[in-house]
Amino acid sequence: MSRVVTLFSGADGWGVAARPLGMRPVGIELDEFACATARAAGHLVVRQDVTTFSAARLRGGVRGLIASPPCTDFSTAGRRKGVDGESGRLIFEVPRIVTECEPEWIACEQVPAVLPFWRLFASEFAARGYSVWSGVLDAADYGVPQNRLRAILLASRVRDVSPPRPTHAENPHPVMFGETSLPWVSMAEALGWEATLLTTGQESRLGGGRTERYSRGTERPSPTVTSGAGSGWHLNAHRDQREDGSTQTRTLDRPSPTVTGKAGGGQWFFERPSTTVSTTDRIALPGHHERQWNGAIKVTLEELAALQDFPPGYPFRGNKTQRAVQIGNAIPVGLAYACLGAVL
Repeated sequence: MSRVVTLFSGADGWGVAARPLGMRPVGIELDEFACATARAAGHLVVRQDVTTFSAARLRGGVRGLIASPPCTDFSTAGRRKGVDGESGRLIFEVPRIVTECEPEWIACEQVPAVLPFWRLFASEFAARGYSVWSGVLDAADYGVPQNRLRAILLASRVRDVSPPRPTHAENPHPVMFGETSLPWVSMAEALGWEATLLTTGQESRLGGGRTERYSRGTERPSPTVTSGAGSGWHLNAHRDQREDGSTQTRTLDRPSPTVTGKAGGGQWFFERPSTTVSTTDRIALPGHHERQWNGAIKVTLEELAALQDFPPGYPFRGNKTQRAVQIGNAIPVGLAYACLGAVL
């Protein structure tokens, strides 16, 4: 039977994306908590070190090979040792296993710094008769509520390969022929956060472990978060201004006198996807590198998973840190689905 194999499968975002395409990949993963997560979600997974995995016995029986090697040694938030690092050299397991089992198609993902190696491997695969494509894609262009740039390598022995067609765009516009892209999905939209316009009020802004109180005028929207689940923004009691100039205090147990509206100013998360999800429960501000947490937004692990496009209630296992690492290391489901569609 032809199988699809996922190397370094982790919590298995690839597996979630493969299901509606009629596939059930077998994951190869060493981390015990990631394996527990994948099994709880109904995926097939073998707990094994990829470096000890031999695919020679599967030659002729592997339809597809998927790989998301660890990014720690290449990530801007990591050790930056590249292929000299212990995890960095794991990217070379991809061409080794391709040589052993000669799959029909290949789909690989990593941080942008790995692109030169993907292109090197693409040249090797092309010499073996594969149609190949490699480049950098933004997950937001495929409906993921996150600007996450990833280097992608796609290859197939049975069809011409090209990059997946984007379904979303930052500024979509009508075209003469073909479908118009949808707008990017904002972070607030994905998490169900609501912006409200206040008259005058006192707010408490939580970010980077600091609390800051300040007044907000009528011209600025309130970044009220209705979930109340560690988003980093919470609305305290505020004061309404009457037509005669007097004021009244309105507390949270009373209906809001506000009108839902489009957020502006510093509330970027109402306007655009989140910045890149890392292996922690904080989202950096736009223009900041991963792990620059000054003013970052705190989110729950459930919200973090939603930004990675996992379905609600996905059964991550382990303690909070272990679950956050699994979420941050995963490929967003929407991006995985687009990549698989490009090789199938």
